[in-house]
Amino acid sequence: MVRRIKKKDRNKPTRKEKNILLIAAEGNNKTESIYFSSFNQLQSSYRIQMARGNKTDPKGIVEDMIKTMKSEKIDLGFGDLAVCVFDTDFGQYKSSQIEAAKNLADKHGIEIILSNPCFEVWFIEHFIYTTKHFNSNMDVIDELKRKVPNYTKTMDMRCVLSSKTDAAIENCKKLEEFHDSIGNSGMNRNPSSEVYKIVETIKR
Repeated sequence: MVRRIKKKDRNKPTRKEKNILLIAAEGNNKTESIYFSSFNQLQSSYRIQMARGNKTDPKGIVEDMIKTMKSEKIDLGFGDLAVCVFDTDFGQYKSSQIEAAKNLADKHGIEIILSNPCFEVWFIEHFIYTTKHFNSNMDVIDELKRKVPNYTKTMDMRCVLSSKTDAAIENCKKLEEFHDSIGNSGMNRNPSSEVYKIVETIKR
């Protein structure tokens, strides 16, 4: 579950509208944006909004998130949430980039959500529980296409997978338990996805 910031004095006027769940994602594709924005079609206590910005490295994305939080008057004290979604990919350089991003995010109440090695692991776990190690992001895509042959990064996957979301949440939790049981941490938790924490929060 995405962490909630302790609320301020209840005597202060609050918004009449829904709380905002502000999400920032890396990369030039629209996969995460299309997926998360689609949840606005459902009844939820949150309005999903994607953060603006042009930076592509994890720390830069957090910096763009901070700017968007200020411009959009995101109020963590009254239930708004800010989340950055990253792929771990491969290589030590990405690990150090994510660590720098986490350090900055923690100072501003921003949650970091990781998928290892990439976001599509979340989609795969809708169909099967698998601990299969992936050697590349393309391996993940190939596995997903065995389940969704016409998959593209611009598909509205929430609609495709909506009936399987609860199973995906449970499968990703089982993956966490699996990695914990064998002592895997950080970049070694392949495959895994923390996206379920966002979805649980939306569905709550």
